[in-house]
Amino acid sequence: MSNKEFERIYYPINEETARLAKRMMSFSDYVEGSATAEYRAMADEAYDLAKDRIINGGLTQDNAETVWWLATKYAQKMAAWINAKSVNGASCPSVMISGAGNFPVRKKEKQVAREGKLWGEYEYIKGLLVKIKNIASSNAIKSNDPNAIELLEAKAERLQADQDEMKAANAYYRKNETMKGYVDSDGVALTDAQVAKWDNKITNSYSWAQQPYPAFSLSNNNANIRRILGRIAEIKKNKAVAAAGGFEYNPDGVCEVVEDEEAMRIRLIFPDKPDEATRKILKSNGFVWSPKATAWQRQLNNNGRYAARRVLEALKGGQ
Repeated sequence: MSNKEFERIYYPINEETARLAKRMMSFSDYVEGSATAEYRAMADEAYDLAKDRIINGGLTQDNAETVWWLATKYAQKMAAWINAKSVNGASCPSVMISGAGNFPVRKKEKQVAREGKLWGEYEYIKGLLVKIKNIASSNAIKSNDPNAIELLEAKAERLQADQDEMKAANAYYRKNETMKGYVDSDGVALTDAQVAKWDNKITNSYSWAQQPYPAFSLSNNNANIRRILGRIAEIKKNKAVAAAGGFEYNPDGVCEVVEDEEAMRIRLIFPDKPDEATRKILKSNGFVWSPKATAWQRQLNNNGRYAARRVLEALKGGQ
């Protein structure tokens, strides 16, 4: 990854609101900069994890980009959460601070309800760290990965963010004929050096449509988004079919057919070791022996289901 892709982006924390929230809840003094320091530590947890996985996890370039994007998303959402929590904390004092007389009970009830929702959002944000770990451990996202759907959704979301960024940059250049003044989706403005580099690259482009990102970049990225969304839909469909009982196979005692929706495998389980002719039929239909599952198996999808039917028909025909 480039140095820019490794760049740690931190989002602003409203210290004034954090100070007021502290005053509403405690008599102790607020330590200036403590909310920002706490946020930075939390953001660095995500960035450190992502960097470790990228450097030591042997990730593909694509998954490395998704991991760093997730870390940046974590930093952005955590900043928003901390600020929202401060606003909520500042909305009503505790009874210890205000005293029991004329205490705004209704206002406190709303504050408590909002606090509960905020902690629910917090759990979602912390879940981004789990996604980083899962992508790192999975590298290539396989359909039998229990986390395949959420990992693919994260990748699709990252690619969609890239698509939106490219469109925004192109639209800005068409309007201004320069990238000077452009601020990206993370709220970061281009430096003068970056502007000069972009403008020079665009004006010297051989493409007839002079813009930061050529049309093929957007079309290729959009094709990848459609491909990933297609994979997500296919995995969900296969899991739904398996959960509903799968296809009708009519094995007639030849073997047991099992659709494992968690492992995303269709398995043929024989009472004894199949003879050489049977093994040949299994292998020719894409089934491989799994000592761990003690079964012949292949990926659970419609092709796998039809292959299982072909195996059964071939074996029943030889009886």
